[in-house]
Amino acid sequence: MSNDPTAVGKASAGRWFVSALIVSFIAVGLSTPILRLFAVDMAREFQVPVGIVAQFTTANSIAEVIFALVMSFLAVRFRSKALLLIGVMLVVVSALGCFFAPNFEVMLFFFALEGSGSIMVGINGLTLIGDTLALNRKGKTISYTMSATLLAFLIGTPAVNFIANVAGWRSIFLLFVLPISVAGLAMAFLSVPSASHEESFATGKKSYLGSFKEILLNKSAASCLLGGMLVSAISIGLFSTTFFMEQFSMSRDFVVVIGIMATGVSFGATLVAGQLVNRVGRKTLTIAGVVGSSVLAMLIFLMPNLWLAVTVDMAHVAFAFVGAIAFTSYVLEQAPKSRGSMMSMRTIFASLGDAIGAAVGGGLLVLFAFDLSLSYQMVGFVFGVFGIAASVVFYFLTIDPTKLDPLPQD
Repeated sequence: MSNDPTAVGKASAGRWFVSALIVSFIAVGLSTPILRLFAVDMAREFQVPVGIVAQFTTANSIAEVIFALVMSFLAVRFRSKALLLIGVMLVVVSALGCFFAPNFEVMLFFFALEGSGSIMVGINGLTLIGDTLALNRKGKTISYTMSATLLAFLIGTPAVNFIANVAGWRSIFLLFVLPISVAGLAMAFLSVPSASHEESFATGKKSYLGSFKEILLNKSAASCLLGGMLVSAISIGLFSTTFFMEQFSMSRDFVVVIGIMATGVSFGATLVAGQLVNRVGRKTLTIAGVVGSSVLAMLIFLMPNLWLAVTVDMAHVAFAFVGAIAFTSYVLEQAPKSRGSMMSMRTIFASLGDAIGAAVGGGLLVLFAFDLSLSYQMVGFVFGVFGIAASVVFYFLTIDPTKLDPLPQD
């Protein structure tokens, strides 16, 4: 791959290539607002507890992890466009299945199917950006596509609520999710180049070995996976809301407002990061975002009142999403001959980090349950340590392959 940031991509993207990716990312981002708003309605119709309906999220997440693992192999043998189209098609099938689902079990299956499609779209969409676009366009395009999932929440929440009030919650899948996913499928079919993936390795067993060796035996690429796992373990979102409610008696209505505020800040930070990637540098911006979000994670739970805590939390969100865009751009260039497998492994390591963060944070709350303030402060401190450790890994163990004169690798 050329290190020239003005070089053209290896494959010619269609006129609507970026738009197709944005629409596809919006389609896969709609399940979250649907489940958050209509869990009670689903529980009532299927005559199950709300806690059981919440398992839709579990099924969706499990399917994402499984398919991320499968994708690390499929990406070696199949073109990214084909896998992207299959992912969007799964979302189409999921929308139809959820609309017609006669019982809870069938609904659970189709929600899991949506999770599978989501992970295929995410991994292959980013891979296509890496394989197709010139270096100086990648950061901005990543920010556009990743902000699409946030836009899906901002726009999708009031939209699906309106549709449900008029035609019932099931109609959301037919009148909202289905048209968007079909549009994404058609646009991707027409605009995404077919020959974007370089077939660098031999077919068969050697192709898999070559792909994984390029990643796991590359100190910088492997360290990026480790650092990404530590960053994902900073699960502040799981605990900040409960902290606000327990420590400052925040109402549930205000929790919704805070959620919308955080999504808006995330959306803006994502777009700003896309503009900064080329100017600041992928590695530098990644470290800045991680360090900033880590320090702020420690400070959130030390604030003496609600408004200061919320302000620090919003600043944390901004730094975290700037770092996320920069890190995604950074990871995308670590193994240019195996981008699909690299992005799949990045997803798996991120899921491991999410699990570690939830387990450690929950364990600390139980361990220090005798003092509410101290328990949350310990959570913030440990999460901050995760982030600082990740920044050390990025600084000392990774290099930016896009630089003209990179440091020698082991």
